Amino acid sequence: MLERREILDNPTSEKMRKIESLSRRSLRLKTGLTRVEGPQALREALRFAPESLVDVYASESALLGDPELGSLLESSPVHGHIVSERVAKAVADAAQGWIGVARLSAFPALSELSGRLALILPATQDPGNVGTLIRLADACGASAVFLGSDSADSTSPKVIRASVGSVFHLPTPRFTDLAELAGVLHAEGWVIAGTALEATLELGPETARQFADKKIAWMMGNEAHGLSAAELALCDTLVSIPMFGRAESLNVTQAATLALWLTASAQHSRA
Repeated sequence: MLERREILDNPTSEKMRKIESLSRRSLRLKTGLTRVEGPQALREALRFAPESLVDVYASESALLGDPELGSLLESSPVHGHIVSERVAKAVADAAQGWIGVARLSAFPALSELSGRLALILPATQDPGNVGTLIRLADACGASAVFLGSDSADSTSPKVIRASVGSVFHLPTPRFTDLAELAGVLHAEGWVIAGTALEATLELGPETARQFADKKIAWMMGNEAHGLSAAELALCDTLVSIPMFGRAESLNVTQAATLALWLTASAQHSRA
């Protein structure tokens, strides 16, 4: 429901300063809250996890520019508030006038790992990359994205925005011990696959078809260094991505796109 009693116009008010401070992980953990930025991320939260939202703030121009989202907010039990343009920009300049506050406890939890596709990110540090990879995993029908302690936090406002709301669709559990996670996955019949320049098996449609009847968890390395020796040792299968031009390699999101999409396509064509 949208409260139209007054337009909140003080960017330095205690409430607005608290919302702005949720960009810091320590404050998110302390309060159990995070910030959701942008119309599409909020749309997905309202559709798939309205219980996660505490409040939504929108500028008048944002409401005029997206009446469908305004109607969705009106019909929801979530408290909506109108803020001035200067408040919206001060709190989250990249949010296009749409800002939400969400409970961390309401994000999708991993009760069991169903399906046949997952993604493991031990040390993907850039929030934009993590959000993009969560969105990719969601698009490919993955069951979960496992995030190491050295990866960006899925509750970061930047990650949520880059995921375009996919953080509300699938679990993104964090882990501290990769070997322990690998052991759990292996015990449940999962194959862990990774990419490496020196691997002799090349990724392509034929390779992906070998994964069609298996449960595959793709492990992607750090943006600068790729998979470490310890991470490579935990992979059951390593593949290289053939290059036909002069580029030395693909970045992590490009490599993951090929690996996850080819695997998902092979799995679904076999279904």
